[in-house]
Amino acid sequence: TEIKIELIHSRLVEKTRIERENSLSSAHIVVATQVAESGLDMENVQLLISEEAPPDVLIQRLGRCARREYETGTAYIIKARSDTPYPPILLERVEDLHSRKKAFEEALFMLDKARDLIDSRYDKWEPKVSKKLEDDLENLVKYIEGQLGLVRVPKHQYVRPNLYITLALLEKEVKPNDHIKTEELIEKTFNVEWRGKEARNYAFLKRLEDKRVLELEWDPEESMYLVRSVDRIHPLSIYVLDPDYYEKYKDGYELGLVKLGETD
Repeated sequence: TEIKIELIHSRLVEKTRIERENSLSSAHIVVATQVAESGLDMENVQLLISEEAPPDVLIQRLGRCARREYETGTAYIIKARSDTPYPPILLERVEDLHSRKKAFEEALFMLDKARDLIDSRYDKWEPKVSKKLEDDLENLVKYIEGQLGLVRVPKHQYVRPNLYITLALLEKEVKPNDHIKTEELIEKTFNVEWRGKEARNYAFLKRLEDKRVLELEWDPEESMYLVRSVDRIHPLSIYVLDPDYYEKYKDGYELGLVKLGETD
């Protein structure tokens, strides 16, 4: 019997991701990022292998095992190779979970136990988190006050909290001044986290011949998107993804965007 393996993550075009989500129940092995923690309709997972993560995240992941009465499952938690995408301080508190195995097992089945376990992991650094949240909130309020009334991000704005860019994987080659119909973008896009100044290294956006970027800007007169050649990348905008960076495996199986920048 052929073993069916599915890969699912947030850097797949919408159409492919939906197809993968709908076929998870027939897969023998699923390789996934955080998208599998919640929101996916998956049957009971008999074996789960996960890197270390904050307690609340681990509870979500392990909840994929033995979801219903009389079902069983096994989980292995392995040492993470890096802190990404979690702040290091969150993983520092995971180490002693091994010495509290019973408490952790109870947290998987009882909501109040889960709440107690999570609270106990965060209590010692709560003041530091509160200070960080206060600073972030203050910065956000200042930003909103300064940008109130604007619909589009100004071109001189380079840093904002929790921003992203939208990537479009087109089926045809485009050049500046071409127009793209809206239906050509349906289910052909996905979002990538905006990394501020690091975005200059987004090699997957740059055309190899001139290292410039193709941006899609709405043209109200034509009711289509206009392709523009730009030398800078801005958040909350749509860009043409260089297909050379949207990788595929044998038989055309899409791996998606697996490298963000020239140094990733």
